[in-house]
Amino acid sequence: LKAEVLERLKAVVLERLKAVVLERLKAEVLERLRPVVLERLRAVVLERLKAEVLERLRAEVLERLRAVVLERLRAVVLERLKAEVLERLRAEAVVRGTGEIEGRGTGEIVGRDTGEIEGRGTGEIEGRGTGEIEGRGTGEVVGRDTGEIEGRGTGEIEGRGTGEIEGR
Repeated sequence: LKAEVLERLKAVVLERLKAVVLERLKAEVLERLRPVVLERLRAVVLERLKAEVLERLRAEVLERLRAVVLERLRAVVLERLKAEVLERLRAEAVVRGTGEIEGRGTGEIVGRDTGEIEGRGTGEIEGRGTGEIEGRGTGEVVGRDTGEIEGRGTGEIEGRGTGEIEGR
């Protein structure tokens, strides 16, 4: 009986000792692991925060950069459009006043009111209101208010603004 009681008592004591040792080991392991776990947890949280902050900053920088690029692009497009419009206007001006033009309103004046005026509206100019014009307001006019008009709107204009003006 004694041996049996000792055996049971031994089993109970060993069980309790085992439980106490395991509890102490668990507490010690947890105490040792706590800083490691906390450090890793802090690192993970910091990494996530850093990633979120970087994403927000990237989005803000991209938005600002997009605004700057759009503004510069708008300026470039406007400048190009302006240049193109000016070029078209110049080309149109050249088309309107094509031919040989010897100075606007200038040229050789020989004897004011009596001589020959070469310059604005004189000489042979191909284009609007010059030389031989096929179309509007042309025809052969000899002498202002006194000459002959042949074929209104079709011939040559000699006189006002195109040919030789003798006497004014």
